[in-house]
Amino acid sequence: MRLILLVLCICCGSALKAQNAYWVFFTDKEGVEFCHETYFHPEALVRRDKHGIPRNHISDYPVKQHYIDEVCAVANYCGYASRWFNAVYVKADALQMAVIEQMPFVEKIEISASTLNLASISPQNNLPISKPADLAQISSMNGKFFKDNGFRGNGIRIAVFDAGFPEVPTHHTLSHLTKNNRVEATFHFAKENQNVFRSNAHGLMVLSNIAGKNESNQLLGLATGATFLLAITEIRREIFREEQWWLAAAEWADRNGAHIINSSLGYTKERYFPEDMDGETTLVTRAANMAAGKGILVVNAAGNEGNDNNWTYIGAPADADSVLAVGGISPLTGYKIGFSSIGPNFNGVLKPNVSAHGNTFVAQKGNATSTASGTSFAAPLVTGFAACLMQAMPELTNMEILKRIEQSGSLYPFFDYAHGYGIPQAHLALNDSFVHNIEPTFTVAESTDESITIRLNPEVYQHQRTLDELPPNHFYIGYLDKKGVLFDHYIVEPVETKFDITFLPKSAVKINLHFKGYTLQLSIGKGEGESKKIIKQLFQENQAPNAAPNQNE
Repeated sequence: MRLILLVLCICCGSALKAQNAYWVFFTDKEGVEFCHETYFHPEALVRRDKHGIPRNHISDYPVKQHYIDEVCAVANYCGYASRWFNAVYVKADALQMAVIEQMPFVEKIEISASTLNLASISPQNNLPISKPADLAQISSMNGKFFKDNGFRGNGIRIAVFDAGFPEVPTHHTLSHLTKNNRVEATFHFAKENQNVFRSNAHGLMVLSNIAGKNESNQLLGLATGATFLLAITEIRREIFREEQWWLAAAEWADRNGAHIINSSLGYTKERYFPEDMDGETTLVTRAANMAAGKGILVVNAAGNEGNDNNWTYIGAPADADSVLAVGGISPLTGYKIGFSSIGPNFNGVLKPNVSAHGNTFVAQKGNATSTASGTSFAAPLVTGFAACLMQAMPELTNMEILKRIEQSGSLYPFFDYAHGYGIPQAHLALNDSFVHNIEPTFTVAESTDESITIRLNPEVYQHQRTLDELPPNHFYIGYLDKKGVLFDHYIVEPVETKFDITFLPKSAVKINLHFKGYTLQLSIGKGEGESKKIIKQLFQENQAPNAAPNQNE
């Protein structure tokens, strides 16, 4: 019995002394002084004015130092103090947290623990040889249209959050940035210094897909004229602190006038559950939504868990409704690359929003270029696209840019949870009508209680697609329930010599169909004899179908 009691005492003592990480939220900022004119970069103030955001909102005031000091006197470690959330990051044991929780100025406490995943996988050298003019990752977005019209992201400030940027100042793919002093600010949030040109080369690769050019002057990314703010928010040794640094970097980017944040990072399993990917639970997701509320367009990789049997979901902060989440497309097939994570978020919001090539040419260490795979590289392609669009249409807000990118998708108005609205198209983004194809590419040939047959237009479908032809020769089907929520979707591969496609109506109330730029919505109802019949066909060119509840319009 004495031995048992001794073991219990040792175990209880260990539990009480075990440290966890927490966010301590405070009740107020009473008495704090703040001067927005000297604190913010001029572009941050211009962005606030454009979006109708007060220059001296209470969320911009710093955390009250007295509150921080009182908490830090008890905790074992104090980290970042967030002005947006009026909170400080701490490490403490249970007894210490019990003391902190009783402080009269403490509003609430949240545990902070998550696992970060870089949204890239092992390099793969299976990309086709590209045409001399454009790499497939650029031509798939019709990026030449931006380039030919002089849109290169000039005047747009892009913050990149990543794991390291070695060789960026000297790498030949980014020499134009160095030559023109377009890396304006840097910060290593783990080390608390400005040396980001070190560590993991993931950030070098990502940056090249936003603004790089290869030795043949082919674009690796579209925003070659943009200005950059580079932040390290992830190191391998600190797997549970990156959300703190992501939030810190977002506030830093806001202060330094960023128009866009590119984040090829994600926070998913091990510490979170699928229900936490609801667009509002994780702190990093709330931080991303806060950044969007400050007028910043947040572009985030969807994640690479699409083939993981235990976790296929969109990660945080890509789950945020105000974040432009980017999935991966295979350049070889034209549809979702296997590893790309699948939406929607747990609340049913459409994710990913759009997609881009998930196997790309990137800069590598040693002043080299090669191929790499991951939604890590799809997201920066869309970030470069967004920067060009912002330059072309400076009057648009961040959320108007997000919506316009969705509407320029190669599948729009069709959508599904693997591709979103497809790959953004430059010529459509600059066209107010968003008309993808005014001629029907298929018709309904026959419908019965058991099946629906679609007939493809032989003149439209004349050959198998080339590697950079868009839209591809895939027939997309999406099933919607009575609430307009997409509950199932899949792709049919047409056979060149056969132009009929037959499929089941299932239990759908509406069915969205898409082929080569043309979208048709079938409305299913009750006909004579209570049998299911197609009673209405709605042709949609410029009007999006009903999306999941809470989708950001």
